[in-house]
Amino acid sequence: MTLVLLFSFALTASAANSITNRLKGRLLLQVEKGGAIWYVNPTDSQKYQVTFANALSLFQSFALGITNADLVKIPADTNSIDPYLDSDNDGYPDKQELQNGYSPYIAGIGQGRFKTDNNLAKR
Repeated sequence: MTLVLLFSFALTASAANSITNRLKGRLLLQVEKGGAIWYVNPTDSQKYQVTFANALSLFQSFALGITNADLVKIPADTNSIDPYLDSDNDGYPDKQELQNGYSPYIAGIGQGRFKTDNNLAKR
């Protein structure tokens, strides 16, 4: 009986490690608890509950700093961008600039052309 319980525990621990590894770096929405939000930290494999009170400090401690020049190289989901946002005030919405391969952070017609860098995005 003890051997069976140990074997059962080993499968459970293995399954827990598998799901943890798969979800590292992700935000999780706990749908059975009123929409509680959790973040799985890829560094320590621990989950952290995200609340209104701690969201800013939590993400500041886990965030990776990045320059505008590098950020614009990571492909963006343009559907997630406010269609009226114009970060560089050049008269062209950020969404339109990104769709056409221009940086939304550099003002000027024809300025700020860039190429996406998938290696940077996977870092």
